[in-house]
Amino acid sequence: MRLTLFLTQSLTLRKWYEQGIFDREIAIYRKLQEMGVTIQIVSYGGRDEQDFASRLPDMRILTNWLNWSPKRYENRLHQLHGLHLWRTDLIKTNQMIGADIVLRASRAWRKPLLLRMGYMWSYNAQRANPDKPTYLKNVDRIERDAFDHATKIIVTTDDIRTLILEKSPDVQDKITVLPNYVDTDTFRPMDESKTYDLIYVGRLAKEKNLDALLQAVDRAGVSIAMIGDGDQKDHLQATFGDLDGRIHWLGRIPNTELPTYINRARAYVLCSFYEGHPKALIEAMGCGVPVLGTTIRGIQQVITHGDNGYLCGLTADELQAGIQDLLGQPDLTAQLGKRGHDFVESHYSLDTIAQTEYNLYKAVIQNHKGR
Repeated sequence: MRLTLFLTQSLTLRKWYEQGIFDREIAIYRKLQEMGVTIQIVSYGGRDEQDFASRLPDMRILTNWLNWSPKRYENRLHQLHGLHLWRTDLIKTNQMIGADIVLRASRAWRKPLLLRMGYMWSYNAQRANPDKPTYLKNVDRIERDAFDHATKIIVTTDDIRTLILEKSPDVQDKITVLPNYVDTDTFRPMDESKTYDLIYVGRLAKEKNLDALLQAVDRAGVSIAMIGDGDQKDHLQATFGDLDGRIHWLGRIPNTELPTYINRARAYVLCSFYEGHPKALIEAMGCGVPVLGTTIRGIQQVITHGDNGYLCGLTADELQAGIQDLLGQPDLTAQLGKRGHDFVESHYSLDTIAQTEYNLYKAVIQNHKGR
Protein backbone atom coordinates (compact mmCIF):
# COMPACT_ATOMS: atom_id res chain seq x y z
CA MET A 1 0.00 0.00 0.00
CA ARG A 2 1.50 3.34 -1.09
CA LEU A 3 0.35 6.71 0.22
CA THR A 4 1.34 10.16 -1.01
CA LEU A 5 0.76 12.94 1.52
CA PHE A 6 0.63 16.53 0.27
CA LEU A 7 1.64 19.12 2.85
CA THR A 8 -0.59 22.17 3.17
CA GLN A 9 0.10 24.71 0.40
CA SER A 10 3.41 26.60 0.94
CA LEU A 11 4.35 24.49 3.96
CA THR A 12 7.54 22.50 4.33
CA LEU A 13 8.99 19.93 6.69
CA ARG A 14 11.40 22.61 7.86
CA LYS A 15 8.52 24.85 8.90
CA TRP A 16 7.00 21.95 10.82
CA TYR A 17 10.33 21.54 12.57
CA GLU A 18 10.74 25.25 13.31
CA GLN A 19 7.21 25.39 14.71
CA GLY A 20 8.03 22.47 17.01
CA ILE A 21 5.32 20.22 15.54
CA PHE A 22 7.36 17.94 13.28
CA ASP A 23 7.25 14.87 15.52
CA ARG A 24 3.56 15.34 16.31
CA GLU A 25 2.54 15.68 12.66
CA ILE A 26 4.62 12.76 11.45
CA ALA A 27 3.73 10.36 14.30
CA ILE A 28 0.75 8.76 12.58
CA TYR A 29 2.73 8.15 9.38
CA ARG A 30 5.42 6.35 11.37
CA LYS A 31 2.67 4.15 12.81
CA LEU A 32 1.19 3.52 9.37
CA GLN A 33 4.66 2.69 8.11
CA GLU A 34 4.91 0.00 10.81
CA MET A 35 1.67 -1.45 9.41
CA GLY A 36 3.22 -1.78 5.96
CA VAL A 37 2.23 1.52 4.32
CA THR A 38 4.89 3.07 2.06
CA ILE A 39 4.88 6.84 2.60
CA GLN A 40 5.99 9.66 0.33
CA ILE A 41 5.56 13.32 1.21
CA VAL A 42 5.10 16.20 -1.24
CA SER A 43 6.66 19.35 0.20
CA TYR A 44 6.65 22.93 -1.09
CA GLY A 45 10.30 23.36 -0.11
CA GLY A 46 13.46 22.93 -2.12
CA ARG A 47 16.41 20.55 -2.04
CA ASP A 48 17.19 21.31 1.62
CA GLU A 49 14.06 19.40 2.60
CA GLN A 50 16.19 16.30 2.11
CA ASP A 51 17.95 17.31 5.34
CA PHE A 52 15.01 15.62 7.07
CA ALA A 53 15.53 12.28 5.33
CA SER A 54 17.38 10.90 8.36
CA ARG A 55 14.32 11.70 10.51
CA LEU A 56 12.04 9.92 8.04
CA PRO A 57 13.74 6.60 7.29
CA ASP A 58 12.25 4.80 4.31
CA MET A 59 9.93 7.73 3.53
CA ARG A 60 10.41 9.54 0.22
CA ILE A 61 10.45 13.36 0.24
CA LEU A 62 9.32 14.99 -3.03
CA THR A 63 10.45 18.61 -3.32
CA ASN A 64 10.81 21.59 -5.62
CA TRP A 65 14.30 20.38 -6.48
CA LEU A 66 14.42 22.41 -9.70
CA ASN A 67 13.91 25.60 -7.66
CA TRP A 68 10.96 26.75 -9.74
CA SER A 69 8.94 29.75 -8.62
CA PRO A 70 6.24 28.78 -6.09
CA LYS A 71 3.49 29.37 -8.67
CA ARG A 72 5.17 27.27 -11.35
CA TYR A 73 5.87 24.46 -8.90
CA GLU A 74 2.26 24.43 -7.70
CA ASN A 75 0.98 24.32 -11.29
CA ARG A 76 3.35 21.60 -12.48
CA LEU A 77 4.31 19.46 -9.50
CA HIS A 78 1.92 16.76 -10.69
CA GLN A 79 4.18 16.49 -13.75
CA LEU A 80 7.50 16.94 -11.95
CA HIS A 81 6.62 14.11 -9.55
CA GLY A 82 4.63 12.19 -12.14
CA LEU A 83 6.47 8.86 -11.86
CA HIS A 84 5.98 8.72 -8.08
CA LEU A 85 2.34 9.78 -8.33
CA TRP A 86 1.68 7.17 -11.00
CA ARG A 87 3.04 4.49 -8.66
CA THR A 88 1.04 5.57 -5.60
CA ASP A 89 -2.23 3.99 -4.48
CA LEU A 90 -3.65 6.96 -2.58
CA ILE A 91 -3.25 10.72 -2.50
CA LYS A 92 -4.06 12.59 0.71
CA THR A 93 -4.17 16.25 1.73
CA ASN A 94 -2.88 17.35 5.13
CA GLN A 95 -5.40 20.23 5.17
CA MET A 96 -7.84 21.82 2.74
CA ILE A 97 -5.64 24.81 1.83
CA GLY A 98 -4.02 23.92 -1.50
CA ALA A 99 -6.61 21.26 -2.31
CA ASP A 100 -6.81 22.56 -5.88
CA ILE A 101 -3.13 21.59 -6.37
CA VAL A 102 -3.76 18.11 -5.01
CA LEU A 103 -6.92 17.75 -7.11
CA ARG A 104 -4.85 18.38 -10.23
CA ALA A 105 -2.54 15.51 -9.31
CA SER A 106 -5.40 13.17 -8.42
CA ARG A 107 -7.16 13.83 -11.71
CA ALA A 108 -4.01 13.64 -13.82
CA TRP A 109 -3.02 10.21 -12.48
CA ARG A 110 -6.53 8.93 -11.67
CA LYS A 111 -5.72 8.22 -8.05
CA PRO A 112 -8.28 8.14 -5.22
CA LEU A 113 -8.16 11.28 -3.11
CA LEU A 114 -8.49 11.41 0.66
CA LEU A 115 -9.42 14.96 1.50
CA ARG A 116 -8.41 15.54 5.11
CA MET A 117 -9.54 18.67 6.92
CA GLY A 118 -9.03 19.56 10.56
CA TYR A 119 -11.22 22.64 10.18
CA MET A 120 -13.64 24.15 7.66
CA TRP A 121 -11.48 26.45 5.53
CA SER A 122 -14.33 28.67 4.34
CA TYR A 123 -15.74 29.00 7.86
CA ASN A 124 -12.41 30.22 9.25
CA ALA A 125 -11.68 32.37 6.19
CA GLN A 126 -14.99 34.20 6.52
CA ARG A 127 -14.16 35.16 10.10
CA ALA A 128 -10.56 36.12 9.38
CA ASN A 129 -11.14 37.93 6.05
CA PRO A 130 -14.74 39.19 5.87
CA ASP A 131 -13.67 42.14 3.69
CA LYS A 132 -12.13 40.01 0.90
CA PRO A 133 -15.06 38.75 -1.21
CA THR A 134 -12.92 37.61 -4.15
CA TYR A 135 -10.72 35.50 -1.89
CA LEU A 136 -13.75 34.03 -0.11
CA LYS A 137 -15.40 33.18 -3.42
CA ASN A 138 -12.26 31.35 -4.54
CA VAL A 139 -12.10 29.40 -1.26
CA ASP A 140 -15.74 28.39 -1.70
CA ARG A 141 -15.08 27.26 -5.29
CA ILE A 142 -12.08 25.14 -4.30
CA GLU A 143 -14.00 23.53 -1.44
CA ARG A 144 -16.98 22.61 -3.59
CA ASP A 145 -14.76 21.16 -6.32
CA ALA A 146 -12.72 19.20 -3.79
CA PHE A 147 -15.80 17.78 -2.06
CA ASP A 148 -17.24 16.72 -5.40
CA HIS A 149 -14.07 14.96 -6.58
CA ALA A 150 -12.79 13.41 -3.34
CA THR A 151 -13.11 9.68 -2.80
CA LYS A 152 -13.29 10.18 0.96
CA ILE A 153 -13.49 13.31 3.10
CA ILE A 154 -11.81 12.87 6.49
CA VAL A 155 -12.91 15.38 9.14
CA THR A 156 -11.98 15.59 12.79
CA THR A 157 -15.41 16.39 14.28
CA ASP A 158 -19.12 15.91 13.64
CA ASP A 159 -19.38 19.69 13.65
CA ILE A 160 -17.17 19.98 10.55
CA ARG A 161 -19.21 17.22 8.91
CA THR A 162 -22.36 19.29 9.47
CA LEU A 163 -20.75 22.39 7.93
CA ILE A 164 -19.76 20.41 4.82
CA LEU A 165 -23.25 19.01 4.38
CA GLU A 166 -24.74 22.50 4.63
CA LYS A 167 -22.66 23.38 1.58
CA SER A 168 -22.61 20.05 -0.30
CA PRO A 169 -25.39 17.72 0.91
CA ASP A 170 -24.69 15.16 -1.81
CA VAL A 171 -21.32 14.12 -0.31
CA GLN A 172 -22.78 12.63 2.87
CA ASP A 173 -21.61 9.09 2.08
CA LYS A 174 -18.04 10.25 1.48
CA ILE A 175 -17.46 11.72 4.94
CA THR A 176 -15.60 9.88 7.69
CA VAL A 177 -15.10 11.42 11.13
CA LEU A 178 -11.60 10.63 12.36
CA PRO A 179 -10.43 12.75 15.32
CA ASN A 180 -6.95 14.12 15.86
CA TYR A 181 -4.72 11.78 17.81
CA VAL A 182 -2.59 12.05 20.92
CA ASP A 183 0.60 10.11 21.48
CA THR A 184 -0.40 8.98 24.95
CA ASP A 185 3.05 7.54 25.59
CA THR A 186 4.40 11.09 25.36
CA PHE A 187 1.47 13.16 26.64
CA ARG A 188 0.90 11.52 30.00
CA PRO A 189 0.69 12.53 33.65
CA MET A 190 4.08 13.27 35.21
CA ASP A 191 5.25 13.91 38.74
CA GLU A 192 6.12 17.59 38.27
CA SER A 193 5.83 20.38 40.82
CA LYS A 194 3.26 23.04 39.91
CA THR A 195 5.09 26.12 38.65
CA TYR A 196 2.20 27.90 36.90
CA ASP A 197 -1.48 28.32 37.69
CA LEU A 198 -2.38 28.18 33.98
CA ILE A 199 -0.75 27.26 30.71
CA TYR A 200 -1.66 28.22 27.14
CA VAL A 201 -0.17 26.42 24.14
CA GLY A 202 -0.93 27.67 20.64
CA ARG A 203 -0.57 30.48 18.14
CA LEU A 204 -0.58 34.04 19.43
CA ALA A 205 -3.33 35.11 17.04
CA LYS A 206 -6.51 37.19 17.20
CA GLU A 207 -8.87 34.23 16.93
CA LYS A 208 -7.35 32.81 20.14
CA ASN A 209 -8.93 35.64 22.20
CA LEU A 210 -5.74 36.20 24.19
CA ASP A 211 -6.43 39.83 25.13
CA ALA A 212 -9.44 38.65 27.12
CA LEU A 213 -7.46 35.76 28.61
CA LEU A 214 -4.63 37.97 29.85
CA GLN A 215 -7.08 40.54 31.21
CA ALA A 216 -8.67 37.69 33.17
CA VAL A 217 -5.27 36.50 34.37
CA ASP A 218 -4.46 40.03 35.54
CA ARG A 219 -7.73 40.43 37.43
CA ALA A 220 -7.63 36.94 38.95
CA GLY A 221 -4.09 37.44 40.22
CA VAL A 222 -2.86 34.13 38.81
CA SER A 223 0.20 33.13 36.79
CA ILE A 224 0.29 31.72 33.27
CA ALA A 225 2.86 30.16 30.93
CA MET A 226 2.37 31.33 27.34
CA ILE A 227 3.83 28.88 24.82
CA GLY A 228 3.73 29.75 21.15
CA ASP A 229 4.38 32.53 18.67
CA GLY A 230 2.35 34.58 16.23
CA ASP A 231 1.50 37.99 14.84
CA GLN A 232 -0.09 39.15 18.11
CA LYS A 233 3.06 38.55 20.17
CA ASP A 234 4.37 42.13 20.12
CA HIS A 235 0.92 43.59 20.83
CA LEU A 236 0.30 41.26 23.75
CA GLN A 237 3.72 41.79 25.30
CA ALA A 238 3.45 45.55 24.91
CA THR A 239 -0.03 45.58 26.47
CA PHE A 240 0.51 43.21 29.38
CA GLY A 241 4.26 42.95 29.89
CA ASP A 242 4.88 40.15 32.37
CA LEU A 243 2.39 41.30 35.05
CA ASP A 244 5.13 41.47 37.68
CA GLY A 245 6.42 38.04 36.79
CA ARG A 246 3.03 36.32 36.49
CA ILE A 247 3.16 35.93 32.68
CA HIS A 248 5.94 33.63 31.48
CA TRP A 249 6.55 34.19 27.76
CA LEU A 250 8.21 30.92 26.74
CA GLY A 251 8.01 31.14 22.94
CA ARG A 252 7.96 28.01 20.84
CA ILE A 253 8.66 24.70 22.54
CA PRO A 254 9.17 21.43 20.59
CA ASN A 255 6.08 19.27 20.80
CA THR A 256 7.98 16.42 22.44
CA GLU A 257 8.99 18.75 25.31
CA LEU A 258 5.50 20.11 25.94
CA PRO A 259 4.32 17.38 28.36
CA THR A 260 6.80 18.52 31.00
CA TYR A 261 5.59 22.12 30.81
CA ILE A 262 1.92 21.14 30.74
CA ASN A 263 2.37 18.95 33.81
CA ARG A 264 3.83 21.94 35.68
CA ALA A 265 0.52 23.82 35.39
CA ARG A 266 -2.55 23.54 37.59
CA ALA A 267 -4.79 23.91 34.52
CA TYR A 268 -4.65 24.39 30.74
CA VAL A 269 -6.76 27.09 29.09
CA LEU A 270 -8.02 27.56 25.52
CA CYS A 271 -10.38 30.50 25.00
CA SER A 272 -10.60 30.79 21.19
CA PHE A 273 -13.41 32.36 19.18
CA TYR A 274 -13.39 29.30 16.89
CA GLU A 275 -11.52 25.98 16.60
CA GLY A 276 -11.57 22.78 14.58
CA HIS A 277 -10.44 19.88 16.76
CA PRO A 278 -7.67 21.49 18.81
CA LYS A 279 -4.65 19.24 19.21
CA ALA A 280 -3.09 21.17 22.09
CA LEU A 281 -6.31 20.80 24.08
CA ILE A 282 -6.46 17.02 23.81
CA GLU A 283 -2.71 16.77 24.45
CA ALA A 284 -3.19 18.68 27.72
CA MET A 285 -6.02 16.31 28.64
CA GLY A 286 -3.70 13.41 27.90
CA CYS A 287 -1.33 14.83 30.52
CA GLY A 288 -4.07 14.58 33.13
CA VAL A 289 -4.17 18.36 33.58
CA PRO A 290 -7.65 19.88 34.01
CA VAL A 291 -8.68 21.96 31.00
CA LEU A 292 -10.74 25.13 30.73
CA GLY A 293 -12.27 26.07 27.38
CA THR A 294 -14.83 28.42 25.90
CA THR A 295 -18.28 27.43 24.66
CA ILE A 296 -17.54 27.50 20.94
CA ARG A 297 -17.49 25.06 18.02
CA GLY A 298 -14.62 22.61 18.30
CA ILE A 299 -14.01 23.01 22.03
CA GLN A 300 -17.39 21.98 23.40
CA GLN A 301 -17.31 18.94 21.13
CA VAL A 302 -14.36 17.76 23.25
CA ILE A 303 -15.12 19.16 26.71
CA THR A 304 -18.21 18.13 28.62
CA HIS A 305 -18.58 20.72 31.36
CA GLY A 306 -18.05 19.31 34.83
CA ASP A 307 -17.19 15.87 33.48
CA ASN A 308 -13.86 15.94 31.61
CA GLY A 309 -13.23 19.70 31.69
CA TYR A 310 -14.64 23.14 32.44
CA LEU A 311 -16.44 25.50 30.03
CA CYS A 312 -17.05 29.23 30.30
CA GLY A 313 -17.84 32.27 28.15
CA LEU A 314 -15.53 34.33 25.95
CA THR A 315 -15.35 37.65 27.79
CA ALA A 316 -12.62 38.61 30.24
CA ASP A 317 -15.17 38.66 33.07
CA GLU A 318 -16.42 35.17 32.21
CA LEU A 319 -12.89 33.84 31.88
CA GLN A 320 -11.90 35.37 35.20
CA ALA A 321 -14.88 33.77 36.91
CA GLY A 322 -14.15 30.41 35.29
CA ILE A 323 -10.47 30.50 36.25
CA GLN A 324 -11.21 31.40 39.85
CA ASP A 325 -13.99 28.83 40.16
CA LEU A 326 -11.89 26.03 38.67
CA LEU A 327 -8.66 26.76 40.55
CA GLY A 328 -10.59 27.32 43.77
CA GLN A 329 -11.78 23.70 43.83
CA PRO A 330 -8.79 21.32 44.16
CA ASP A 331 -11.02 18.24 44.37
CA LEU A 332 -12.78 19.23 41.15
CA THR A 333 -9.53 19.89 39.28
CA ALA A 334 -8.24 16.47 40.30
CA GLN A 335 -11.43 14.78 39.08
CA LEU A 336 -11.49 16.68 35.78
CA GLY A 337 -7.83 15.91 35.14
CA LYS A 338 -8.36 12.19 35.69
CA ARG A 339 -11.52 12.03 33.57
CA GLY A 340 -9.92 14.10 30.80
CA HIS A 341 -6.97 11.71 30.68
CA ASP A 342 -9.25 8.68 30.54
CA PHE A 343 -11.35 10.31 27.80
CA VAL A 344 -8.28 10.88 25.61
CA GLU A 345 -7.00 7.34 26.20
CA SER A 346 -10.29 5.85 25.04
CA HIS A 347 -11.06 8.22 22.14
CA TYR A 348 -7.88 9.77 20.73
CA SER A 349 -4.90 7.47 21.31
CA LEU A 350 -2.43 7.32 18.41
CA ASP A 351 -2.68 3.52 18.08
CA THR A 352 -6.48 3.64 17.84
CA ILE A 353 -6.59 6.43 15.25
CA ALA A 354 -3.78 4.91 13.16
CA GLN A 355 -5.54 1.55 12.96
CA THR A 356 -8.81 3.21 11.92
CA GLU A 357 -7.02 5.22 9.24
CA TYR A 358 -5.23 2.12 7.94
CA ASN A 359 -8.56 0.30 7.63
CA LEU A 360 -9.95 3.26 5.70
CA TYR A 361 -7.01 3.16 3.27
CA LYS A 362 -7.56 -0.54 2.61
CA ALA A 363 -11.26 -0.06 1.93
CA VAL A 364 -10.65 2.82 -0.48
CA ILE A 365 -8.00 0.92 -2.43
CA GLN A 366 -10.12 -2.23 -2.69
CA ASN A 367 -13.09 -0.23 -3.92
CA HIS A 368 -10.96 1.67 -6.43
CA LYS A 369 -9.49 -1.54 -7.86
CA GLY A 370 -12.97 -3.03 -8.10
CA ARG A 371 -14.20 -0.34 -10.46
